[in-house]
Amino acid sequence: VGFELIKLSENADSLVMFGTNAENNLIVDSGPYKNTVSKDGKTLTILDLPLGRYVRNSWAITEEKFPGKHYLNLFADTDTLNLDKAEMTINTTIKENKVTKGKEVIIYFDPFTPGKDDEYVLYWGEDLIPYTKAKVAGELHIVGFPTSYDGKLYVKREGFQVAEVAIKNGSKKSYHLANLTIVDNEKDSNKTEKLLGNFWQQ
Repeated sequence: VGFELIKLSENADSLVMFGTNAENNLIVDSGPYKNTVSKDGKTLTILDLPLGRYVRNSWAITEEKFPGKHYLNLFADTDTLNLDKAEMTINTTIKENKVTKGKEVIIYFDPFTPGKDDEYVLYWGEDLIPYTKAKVAGELHIVGFPTSYDGKLYVKREGFQVAEVAIKNGSKKSYHLANLTIVDNEKDSNKTEKLLGNFWQQ
């Protein structure tokens, strides 16, 4: 699971902390704020945050079973936290990333992520919470995808137009192509905002 903590404000939201947890191997970057991790690797505490309203987002991280081929369970989770008193403690729990039912959806990326630091961010329908972020990938296998879903997935590559992937309902495995080769110029930026709100403008 990948996760992040964002501080909300009227002017501009700010990223406070981000990290990953794979098989209880917790890796966290909380910038100027100190953090502690429990001995069992299951609990993370961020210390001395300023008062305000925060959002904790979580999503599935991919597992690379073969070079460039990533697998994941469809998963996303969010929670809003209000820190309005000094020396206050707020707890938030990430749901378990376990999906056992559904079909497999395969998305091929055009192009393969150009560099090891390039990242593709994927969204499900109108949800602004990313359900995964993929690096060093040419294809993504989503397992446990709802068989009743009939709609779109969106893939974002920085500096390029959002790729739309149409998914039809049904139980059969499906194959799709995400075209991430069209440069996002000023004229096309309204399309990005309409699809993903103001998320990418922050």
